[in-house]
Amino acid sequence: MSEIARKIREAGVVGAGGAGFPTHAKLSTRAEIYLANCSECEPLLRVDRQVVKKEPARVIAGLRAVMEGVGAAQGIVGIKAKYKDGIEALRLAIGDSGIRLTEMEDFYPAGDEHVLTYELTGRVIPQGGLPLHVGVVNNNVQTLINVAYALEGVPVTHKYVTITGTVRSPMTVRLPIGTSFREAVQLAGGPTTERFAVLDGGPMMGRFCADLEEPVTKTTNGILLLPPDNPVVVKHESPIHRMLQNTGSTCHQCSACTDYCPRYLLGHELRPHLVMRTSTWAAFGSVARGVDELNCCECGICDLFACPMDLTPRRVILTHKREMLRNGARPTAQGQVGVREGYEERRIPLKRLLARLLLEPYDHEAPLREVDYRPRRVTIPRQMHLGAPATPVVAPGDRVRAGDLVAEIPANALGARIHASIAGRVTAVDPRIVIEAET
Repeated sequence: MSEIARKIREAGVVGAGGAGFPTHAKLSTRAEIYLANCSECEPLLRVDRQVVKKEPARVIAGLRAVMEGVGAAQGIVGIKAKYKDGIEALRLAIGDSGIRLTEMEDFYPAGDEHVLTYELTGRVIPQGGLPLHVGVVNNNVQTLINVAYALEGVPVTHKYVTITGTVRSPMTVRLPIGTSFREAVQLAGGPTTERFAVLDGGPMMGRFCADLEEPVTKTTNGILLLPPDNPVVVKHESPIHRMLQNTGSTCHQCSACTDYCPRYLLGHELRPHLVMRTSTWAAFGSVARGVDELNCCECGICDLFACPMDLTPRRVILTHKREMLRNGARPTAQGQVGVREGYEERRIPLKRLLARLLLEPYDHEAPLREVDYRPRRVTIPRQMHLGAPATPVVAPGDRVRAGDLVAEIPANALGARIHASIAGRVTAVDPRIVIEAET
């Protein structure tokens, strides 16, 4: 393991903009191009555009470090053209380093790794493949900031989060990991409605949460509150068995879900309308399938934008995917594919998406607030990343300082270290590590 990878591993850096893949593991590969993702894929979130204005030098320092780690000759920052202040800050930080800054249009899902790779390099990742299959590695800009801190010996203990939706003062703020959503929402002035749904993330791919007691993790980019009658919430709360029944009686095979599917447009064989057709078979789940459905990126376009009959192709596909994964199916890289005709015309402008989902009233600026928030208690999950849960190295009763290691990667496993985000006394380690601040 290189010195750069070792420092990143020690600091517990994971992908801050997605599933939380341990960043040190990416540096065990070799690639030609390293991409920095500042496309802010989800509507309503404001994190990426804020952090590149605040810490542009660390974004570029982190990018240069990971480029060295994988031997990449090229570094490209992909940022939406509308982020004028961020672009200027990054240009100054890039200087004459040779890193390229590419301005992107404002569409969804610009941050999908397949879409991002094509937009910034012109290379098309094969079906079932990864960016590495075309010589590319990528990271979110907040991840790169954490890489820069890791090289300074500073572990990941905080997360930039946008708090928005039905709150009084939408904002973006840096919070200790393990802070409850309830406290975060109170920082934003509290909810403006008595009833609301809570999402960890944005409206398209965010995870619905049972309540506000969920903790901020290394992958939390947004805390979004929406009223119960918003289309995003209504669609989520529709029972899956009813959705499957409606598919059989209502889907008229218009193929709009396929026409707008970003993976299909990049040449993959995923055709959501055909998946919908299979769900009408009496022996649901018995239809022979390849790897196509496993390559769904779950972007939600078919569910929340494309279908004129208010059906849920994404949830049908996820039902298929879970069955296939239980039976041992895994995606495998296919041959090279080509972009289909109509790709550019079918990219969905963010403004159009906001209007379709009745989200325009919540399209707030959510400015970055310099708040040194110190919760009385943090609840830190032992698995905030892809791979194995971290193993506690502390016990109830132990005192820790902010930045102390509290959980280690299990031997011979993919994972990430976890560090205390506040000083205090450990009161629990299973299933989550709880730290109570001491006065």
